[in-house]
Amino acid sequence: MIVLFIALWAIAAILIFTDPKTPSTRWGSGTAFFSGFGGLAVVLRDNILPLTNDSNIRESLRVAIGVMFTLSHQVAPYALMMYGITYSGVFRRFSRFLKLSPYIFFIPVAIMYMIYPFIPDYKPPFLVLSVWVVPYVMISNLLLLYAYSKENNMKIKQQKLLSCIIIAPTTLFSMMVNYIFRIFHNDNLWQYNIFTIALIFTIFVFTGVKYGVMGVQLKFEKQRLDSAMKAMTSGTAILNHTIKNEVTKISMCMNNIKYFAADAGQNTPEITDMNENIKIVLDSTSYLTVMINKIQNQVRDIVLEEHQNSLGSIIDKASDMAIPFTKGKNINIVKNYTGELNMYCDSVHLQETFSNIFNNAIEAIGSDGEIKIDIFENNKLVTVAVKDNGSGISKENLPHVIDPFFSTKNHRTQNFGLGLSYCYGVMQQHGGTLEVQSEEGIGTTVLLSFPAKRVLREKYLQNNLGVENVWTR
Repeated sequence: MIVLFIALWAIAAILIFTDPKTPSTRWGSGTAFFSGFGGLAVVLRDNILPLTNDSNIRESLRVAIGVMFTLSHQVAPYALMMYGITYSGVFRRFSRFLKLSPYIFFIPVAIMYMIYPFIPDYKPPFLVLSVWVVPYVMISNLLLLYAYSKENNMKIKQQKLLSCIIIAPTTLFSMMVNYIFRIFHNDNLWQYNIFTIALIFTIFVFTGVKYGVMGVQLKFEKQRLDSAMKAMTSGTAILNHTIKNEVTKISMCMNNIKYFAADAGQNTPEITDMNENIKIVLDSTSYLTVMINKIQNQVRDIVLEEHQNSLGSIIDKASDMAIPFTKGKNINIVKNYTGELNMYCDSVHLQETFSNIFNNAIEAIGSDGEIKIDIFENNKLVTVAVKDNGSGISKENLPHVIDPFFSTKNHRTQNFGLGLSYCYGVMQQHGGTLEVQSEEGIGTTVLLSFPAKRVLREKYLQNNLGVENVWTR
């Protein structure tokens, strides 16, 4: 039983520390947390209570054990029900119901606490418990399956499938052994929960790290990239300062030599050759200065100026800027979205982000190809998918394409591998994510996901940022 509650609390901790602001994650963490009290209560009842002789301590332990059993048997199914409602987004349009749902679905729990005492021992009528717990478990699982079936974004769909695989078997098995079988006085089958929980915990950790489930992979990846971005920002600032000083010195010296040569005379072959070399050096220093400024602009801290903007219009402007680069290359840009989605965001940084991605796609295609832009929306995210059928990225390079200064290009260009790092920084500042999916020889898809709370809807209100006349949900 120790393994049971430790595994459940570990899952709860991972979820809440990974994404504490999302309601569905909080309810999912609560489900695991309250379920874990059942295992802890068994440990206290079977291993600690018999060793205690002090009557006061024994009484306190009995009360604590009773409370823990109620949390496991009564509050955990309620949290699971709320998790299914918030995760699926089925009732997203019914904002009033969503606000009232935590109170509505807590009613059976409150009734159980009022009618059936848990002191001195927790002995609830499992038939009464099953009347509402079984529907809660079944409905929550159906909501999860519905959310999976309706998802269009393949990456999110995969994560939702993994969530169903983790949650459905565990909750259905617990429903059977903890409630239904106990109606018929089969009181020992609940002990097999330890095996299902251990298995599910293993699957949760593996899928969370490898594929991403409930945001775990995104968190680990974010930590790695954040560290790289901080190192890049500080290191590049020092490097830029040093190089800029030295380039300035070289430029000044070469200009002085140019003037000295002019005074010495311009008709001799030696002076003509010197002037040509001076010109080459000055052109190089000018080029380096431009590149230093470009790098400095890319790595400086991104400060957002957020306003109400149409996401579709931002993408349109970026794609219009990319059209000149497609001339003569037979590259089509296909848009599968409308301009009706309004968001609270920084239009300048986002336009630059999409421009970077479109330019990368055009370079990857070369000629004769297509760039497809889709917008997907669910209860948690708004995702823009930019897909090209270009050369793609190899498996060994794919994990590093967002890393600062990494570039797959062999020829000399002004791209120093900072484009996607900048895009990642912009998305991070918006509370979103950037993910690159690619297969060599097939093409690349860039997924830019924004929190759904940034979507502005329905009516004008003054929001908590103090900005008036901003649409809100």
